[in-house]
Amino acid sequence: MPEGEPPHHWSTFPLRLAQSPDPPGVAGAALRTRQPLSRATPPGLYKFVVDAAGHLWVGVDVETAIQHTSLVPPGQPVRAAGNILITADGTTHANARSGHYITESPFTPAEEPAFLDAIRAEITAAGLTPGQLFGGDQPLVTLLPHRRRRGT
Repeated sequence: MPEGEPPHHWSTFPLRLAQSPDPPGVAGAALRTRQPLSRATPPGLYKFVVDAAGHLWVGVDVETAIQHTSLVPPGQPVRAAGNILITADGTTHANARSGHYITESPFTPAEEPAFLDAIRAEITAAGLTPGQLFGGDQPLVTLLPHRRRRGT
């Protein structure tokens, strides 16, 4: 792969800029605490972005209310964004829900299957087991009946 090119499974996704501004200090705020998705990522509900280089980053558990834009440097575009839920057994669910980068329909009908393939490849490469994957903004909290949190 040529230097600077994203991994193949993200290369077809256009770069998206945030559609709504952040308060001062929010964009890029989680650069020091973000982490790549891996088997070492503890169970929890996370926000994720795929940066322009094709790296998938997860933010700390969404209970801390970080924004997707805090996971990349200010003003930088992403290829995808959403939420990831990792269960205790490593089953990993994902959606494309991001109010900053994808405000209405997350992906076109042509892009959705590619997103599902790409996120499945990321989860598998991280040593985790793909669970329910949504190319839309279906909330993941429905998979956790004991936890009620709106909009994630």
